[in-house]
Amino acid sequence: MEEAEFIIPHSIDELLEFNENQYSVQDVLTPVEIRDQYTGLRLALSEDLGDFIFGKFDLLYSCIKNFQQLSPKVTLEVWDQSLKAFGLQVSNLRPFLEKGNIDSNIREKLLRNTKMILYVCTELMYKFEERCISERELTSKPTKGKKKGAQHNDFNWDEEKTSGIHELFKLVSLPLKNLWKKANISDDFLDQISRICLKLLEDREIGFVGKKAMRDSIFQILSVLCKEYIFGLSLIPRLLQLLMLHEHLAVPLASSISNLEQTGGNAGLLHLILTEIEGDSDITPKAGSHFGSFVVALSQQHPASLVPHIEILADIAESEPYTLRTGILEATKNLLLQLYSSQELDENQKSEKEALLEILDNHLIDVNAYARCKALQGWTSLCEAEMLPVKLLLDILEKAVERTLDKSSYVRKDALKFLKTCLEHNPFSGNLDKEKIGKQLEAATAKLITLQGNAGVADFSVDEVWAAIEKQVQIIVHKALAQDLADKENEPAEEKVAEENKDSDKENKSEEDKNEKHTEDMEKELQEGLLKAGNLLLDEKLEEAVQLALELTKKHDKDNHFGIAKNQENEKDDNEDQQADLMCTLLKTALTAVQPETADIELPEDVQVEIKKKKETIKFLKNCLHISTQIGVASENVRMLLATSQTTDLVEAIDFIASAQQFGLLSEEDSALKLLEFLHSKDLALKKAVTDACKKIYLSSIDPENNVEITFEGYVEAMKKISSMVHYARPCFNKSIALLVQTWVNDGSINNECLFALWEMVESKNKSECVPALHTLSIALDGKSNLVQEKIATLDKIGFGSRGEGCFELAKWAAAVLCHATPKITAETLTNPFRIPFTDDIFTHMSNLLIKGVFKLGDKDYCGLAGYFVKAIFKTCLKPLSLIEEILRKMHEEVRKYNPADYPENKNHSADAEEEREDVPLTQLATQETDAPPTQPTDTPTLVESISHVVLLRYVYVIGLVVEELHTFIYEDIMAEIRRQKTLVELEKNRRRIRRSRADTTASSGLDDDEDGSLFDIKKLMHSSSKYFINNTEEENLDALLRLCDNEVLFKDNLLGKLLTFVQDCFTSRHCHHHGLRIVAIQTFGKYMQLSPNFCSQNLLKFVTILAKSKDSRVKIACIHTLGDLLKKFPNQCEPYSPFVYDCLKESDSSVRFEALVVISKLILSDMIRVKFQISSLARCLTDTDMRCQDLARYFFATLAKKGNILYNLVLDMISQLSIEYSESNQTSFEEIMNEILPHIDKDKQVVALVEKLSSRFKDKAEEVECYNLALCISKLPVTAKSVHACKEALMESLPHYADKLKYPTVKSKFDEIVQMVRKQMKAEGKDECEKWQEVLDSCAKGKDSAKLAIAGLAEAVKVEPKEKRKAKAPRGRRKARKDSSSDDDSDGEAAVAAPKTPRAPRSQRKKLVDSDDDDDDSIIQTAARHKRKPAAKTPATRKQVILEEDEEEIQSPVKQRRARGKKDC
Repeated sequence: MEEAEFIIPHSIDELLEFNENQYSVQDVLTPVEIRDQYTGLRLALSEDLGDFIFGKFDLLYSCIKNFQQLSPKVTLEVWDQSLKAFGLQVSNLRPFLEKGNIDSNIREKLLRNTKMILYVCTELMYKFEERCISERELTSKPTKGKKKGAQHNDFNWDEEKTSGIHELFKLVSLPLKNLWKKANISDDFLDQISRICLKLLEDREIGFVGKKAMRDSIFQILSVLCKEYIFGLSLIPRLLQLLMLHEHLAVPLASSISNLEQTGGNAGLLHLILTEIEGDSDITPKAGSHFGSFVVALSQQHPASLVPHIEILADIAESEPYTLRTGILEATKNLLLQLYSSQELDENQKSEKEALLEILDNHLIDVNAYARCKALQGWTSLCEAEMLPVKLLLDILEKAVERTLDKSSYVRKDALKFLKTCLEHNPFSGNLDKEKIGKQLEAATAKLITLQGNAGVADFSVDEVWAAIEKQVQIIVHKALAQDLADKENEPAEEKVAEENKDSDKENKSEEDKNEKHTEDMEKELQEGLLKAGNLLLDEKLEEAVQLALELTKKHDKDNHFGIAKNQENEKDDNEDQQADLMCTLLKTALTAVQPETADIELPEDVQVEIKKKKETIKFLKNCLHISTQIGVASENVRMLLATSQTTDLVEAIDFIASAQQFGLLSEEDSALKLLEFLHSKDLALKKAVTDACKKIYLSSIDPENNVEITFEGYVEAMKKISSMVHYARPCFNKSIALLVQTWVNDGSINNECLFALWEMVESKNKSECVPALHTLSIALDGKSNLVQEKIATLDKIGFGSRGEGCFELAKWAAAVLCHATPKITAETLTNPFRIPFTDDIFTHMSNLLIKGVFKLGDKDYCGLAGYFVKAIFKTCLKPLSLIEEILRKMHEEVRKYNPADYPENKNHSADAEEEREDVPLTQLATQETDAPPTQPTDTPTLVESISHVVLLRYVYVIGLVVEELHTFIYEDIMAEIRRQKTLVELEKNRRRIRRSRADTTASSGLDDDEDGSLFDIKKLMHSSSKYFINNTEEENLDALLRLCDNEVLFKDNLLGKLLTFVQDCFTSRHCHHHGLRIVAIQTFGKYMQLSPNFCSQNLLKFVTILAKSKDSRVKIACIHTLGDLLKKFPNQCEPYSPFVYDCLKESDSSVRFEALVVISKLILSDMIRVKFQISSLARCLTDTDMRCQDLARYFFATLAKKGNILYNLVLDMISQLSIEYSESNQTSFEEIMNEILPHIDKDKQVVALVEKLSSRFKDKAEEVECYNLALCISKLPVTAKSVHACKEALMESLPHYADKLKYPTVKSKFDEIVQMVRKQMKAEGKDECEKWQEVLDSCAKGKDSAKLAIAGLAEAVKVEPKEKRKAKAPRGRRKARKDSSSDDDSDGEAAVAAPKTPRAPRSQRKKLVDSDDDDDDSIIQTAARHKRKPAAKTPATRKQVILEEDEEEIQSPVKQRRARGKKDC
């Protein structure tokens, strides 16, 4: 065996096989024998190294084979001695190998021992590394304070592994070729070294910074193998295989490969790797991702190493795995940014840059969305670096615009990012307004033409001229060709024959005759014709030019290249477009024949410079126009993206719109104001995107992120933009703008410097600055009362002085700012709220403006002024009721004294304009100040009869404002003050400082002191002692205030009580014909009713009478909205009158129907009223002729379906009522309604219950239409895969109910559809039952006898289990689930919550209890059936008319009317 050759095996068991002249292991020791003999390794090594390696190899081999069964102590000792032996062997080799000539016996012995110890050490390293990796995988987190890796008895494998790698490096650094004959190193030796190196690279920690030395040593070993022993071809596939499995190797392998490339002898290593990747056609997406990461790491660390391989990268970019393509695209971007960003590139670098740009360009239309995203990201980075030429930028811009409609949201996002970046880094202009650029381009072109004309130059561009006339020329060419072909077809037959003979004679002429033609003359004639056609095109004589070109082709086109007038009928359609294209090409050629005769003209140098500059300007403007046009197209696409629900699309679209508006590219329709609707979204990302986008537009001059110096002028500029947006925006944006401004104030974007700039604008005499600034301050100062208090004198001087008298709009917004002077009162407010004495000059000025403004009919801002004035008085005045009472008395006196002659300026505003304002919305009725003369006899109060109705309208409107603010004052401000006083008293008690005297008590509570800052100056309103309110509960105080309203505010001796009679006369008097006055009076009276539930109950009948009897749609709308407010305020008192609002849904006027639907839907969705049998009236709105009603009804039912089980509980009543209503006509409307409503019932359990209930109703139906409607409803239910089996069983069980109804063809067809629908969702085993079910249905449609047989056959074949048994078989574990899900099936969610707990029913009674719960949905219909009475002799309309014509004394119970009408409808 000593002379046998040792060959390093591929697997450990190969050494056990006996081969002649080859070393094999004789004896494999067991773990027990190893533990007995391993201690002798140290002694053997100290005695003789050669004997240790060869003599102890079987022991070392046994340790490797039984490594897992050995204790760490044994394996560590074996490793320690083997590593020492390996080091000694390497040291012994050095003198022999350096010497060169080695004796053959010594060489063979050295080679054998070297292979043996190399095998032992590398295999031990392999085993230790496997153990370390497995232990690390089992440990999720390394223990703190200990080193990572396999550790046993202070044994650190990382250090030992480093020692082994160093010994390996020493070995490969020797001239090992001298150990082999002919210097050919065996492959097994190199494979063993590379195997352990690759194994060590599998450790995921090899890429850590602390492992850099180890990593470099491993790659140095591999580098020596490749350089010295030509091992690269074998190593590269192994490295790639390792990279395919381990992603962590991408970065370290890239770093090491690039370093090896720079050393001598390894220059082709990267080329081999990239070529191997390119040639591998079976790369998986995971492997492609690893390869892509490797290339990206190379481009980041050593980009120059990839430059020679750009062509290979381009080929790899076309490979199949998208992950690899995305990596190549990322690497391409890195190469461009790092190596080709300079403007000074040589020809080779330019060609390389073009090749890389082409890679990015090709993948903008990649089949994979991630690749398209990566390409767009690359172009975005290049655009940010301003590396794109203008022509390329415009080309990529067009492609990116197309990507904004990509099917992938990621691609759309990156496309919008690129467009935004392109705008912000465009090399053209800061303003890309298309109209402005177009005008500039026209002016520059005209000036260039003038310069050329003056210089005698007739220069033009063929491409430009042809682009301008191409479309018109194509149209004329098509017409000319069609006309020519028609003329040929209409020629007489004889002429055609003669022409054919003539053509044949010409063909029979000899070649000698053909050669006699003057070819030169023909060519000259053709050139002259083309020149003439070109001149005609330049002169815009397009039809003449086309006819001339057509004649030239007929005369000179001998080979019929154009096919003019010689097409066969079957070829006409195929060649028509080709003929037109060829004709257009000929005409474009004619343009090139027109050569300007300017070659010999020498222009002055200054003229040449000027013409050159103008041409460059025109080119620049054309590029600007091009990018503006493309962004306009992108804006259209972005408008569609704003309608999506994808958050990423919306965020990027918002950001793009902000950038586009900065560059003047958006119209008013696409302006950033449309983005403000997203401020009301629940998505915080959308809110932030909108806020940041608007900040970019309006606050760019004071944004610290822009790195500009912020000056006071910058603040003024920003505030001018904001105030202009706030003031001049359309009313639909007011709420959103207010929310935006308040958001900016809260986050500090609008700071104190901005507010100071706004006050500076307010003090300006320029109305266009002052009014918008006040409007903005009225929003921004909400919650900043201290800042308003400091500027009260300024507000009085500017807003309520002489300037305010001349401009009500200015006074209006000044009052709006004054409303914020008093902070909101809370229970935690310890100090007295800020109040201004009612004798202050500011209230004197406000009172004068409010009173005198009633008679200034020319100023339409009076109503807004009055609203803010009254609100400001109640908010800031110390004694608001005293001041309001004084204002109303003076206004009443002035109104009585009103004489139109004293106000000549009102002549143009006193005519009756009622007919001209028929379509004015309800929100503007308060400002419809028209005056209609009375036409009835005088028997009403003098004020209503004699005073101008426009003045009365304003007066009544002010009264309504006072009542409305009084309601807020009583029920909010006073209640808040009571809470505050309670807090103060509690604090006093806690501090044990309660004063005994009444004066001290009053000073602490502030209830009876008229001079302190409290709100209680209302002696006429509150006669009770102060302690009464403080000691009462919240409910008691509220009841006390309600009694005070009944007894004091609405008392007839009170001023408001006296005015109540006047207001009532304004809408009930026969002498008041002014619609605006009647409407405002109705609204004001409704505000009175909101003060007290008792007063509301007493006067509700008046309202519903006006609502029912009035023929004016605007009056009806006012009554509807007022009644809706009352229903919201006092639902218990007003709910019996809600049917009158439902009746408005049947009005002929669409505006009345729409407003009624608005009010009803709001009340129902806010749970203020409950809808029952009236659901059918709401369902009819789905087929309303007005699209607004349809859309609102769809929204109502979609929202109602999300509110528990309300829609499910009502749908059966709705189906019954609508089925009766549409039983004779308009069946299509019934189907449309069901198509909209039934899909909203999407809970499986509810769907099954509805199927059971609907199918059971067939037995009570006899008419075909009623049966068809039931079948239609079943077919429209959203059956899912989970509920299809239960629905099928329910329908099969109910077959006896509808079997006799299948004789109707319409019903049979619907059940066929139901069977097919069920069959599609059933599994294979259920489809046979569907087939049998279909056969039964077919049999039932034939007659009664066949139906009975079919039903019996189905019951026997399908064996449908009875419903009771199926429920009895339910496992006991489902009871809890059923109990948990009972909220989904309760007929009334609120009742279910409030119901007390009841004992569990016996098992025999549970079925009945469940059925009774389900049948609660039919309560209305069942009640009507049980109490069936003889139908009334009059129709519902007649009964309604009778009710309305009865005296008020006889109509005392609206509930009875409602019940009677409900039973009649059912």
